[in-house]
Amino acid sequence: MTPDKGPDPDGDDPRDRDPPGHPTKKTRMSRAANVAAAIEEAAPPPMATLDVALQYGGIPCGEELKMKALIKATPTRAEKPKKAEVVLALDESMSMGVSSHAYSPAALLGNFCTNLFTSGVPGVELHLRVLMFGTEVVDQKIGGTNDPELVALNDKTRKDFLKIARNIDGRQGSTNIGAPILQGIKILKAHREHMKACIESGSATEEDLVPAQHVVCFTDGAANNGICHGGQLFNSIKEEIGDANIFVHFVGLGGSIMPEFITKAVDGGKAGVFASAPEAKDIATAYEEVFGFALETRMPFTVKIEDGKGEPRIEKLGMLIKERSALIDVWTPDNPTPGEYSWLKVTLMSNGQELEDTSQVLTSKWHDGKEPIDPSEAVKDALERETV
Repeated sequence: MTPDKGPDPDGDDPRDRDPPGHPTKKTRMSRAANVAAAIEEAAPPPMATLDVALQYGGIPCGEELKMKALIKATPTRAEKPKKAEVVLALDESMSMGVSSHAYSPAALLGNFCTNLFTSGVPGVELHLRVLMFGTEVVDQKIGGTNDPELVALNDKTRKDFLKIARNIDGRQGSTNIGAPILQGIKILKAHREHMKACIESGSATEEDLVPAQHVVCFTDGAANNGICHGGQLFNSIKEEIGDANIFVHFVGLGGSIMPEFITKAVDGGKAGVFASAPEAKDIATAYEEVFGFALETRMPFTVKIEDGKGEPRIEKLGMLIKERSALIDVWTPDNPTPGEYSWLKVTLMSNGQELEDTSQVLTSKWHDGKEPIDPSEAVKDALERETV
């Protein structure tokens, strides 16, 4: 029997409730929407902030000490980016099957891309480049050699992108995942340089520069050609990216995906997001999960560390969407004399530039004892959570 429309103790209309165990379409919100809602609830401050806590406040004299530092960072407050620059790397190896089989990975990916190129991402201007890959990389650049590296998805270009979607099929003999990703990073860096030149010439403004760029790779398996170890791929990705604000994400298609390979390739989430789509219905949700994070990225969680090791070093800790914390290793200098010394400087970075307003300089006390003293409860709690 249909319940009567009327007030409810909780203020809900009884007819709007889902049947037990059968959520309605209205209830099945995408993960991207949930991510966006959570982010809005925790709006960051106007300027990026950085706080650092040391594992110990007292350091024994006469030796270098390795300890943990808890770094907490909050990105600058900014509107959600209205523009996204993305290279799509699409697997067309033989294991993807043929698109004529409705439930093959090739058919599922083709259908997904058709929907993406038809509808885009609401409220976001997508600038795209598509690379197909298997044994070789097949560049599907739209336009000529003098055109921008990335092309806006709009009514003028939609038919060209849809043509790419219709031609997705399993046709190459092996899977070289590293090649399209590294090529995609080069494309994004070249496009950013193009945008900088446009700003200098007056044909674009600083607002046309996106805070971060992304490579999104869709694949149904692990690499069996080229770089075949996830850790090696991560090292190559890291070297190719350099100081740029570029992230690499993966959407795993089907049940044969090798999560260990991809998890290592994204360094456990520091270099990008890994979402899995074991069935057809999961592809759109996985992509939304990736973009729910990617399109909210205001800046990278990248810090410059200057400590007792001498040479400054850069730690890349992932995307900075809202407040995040991370534990890193730091080394004290070898001070032979008791006293109070400043020895650690931590600074947030973006696109290779230090954000000086975020710099934190830390001071510790050296003593004549044999062990470090004055442990930090905050670092202790973070270490316990990391262990769990």
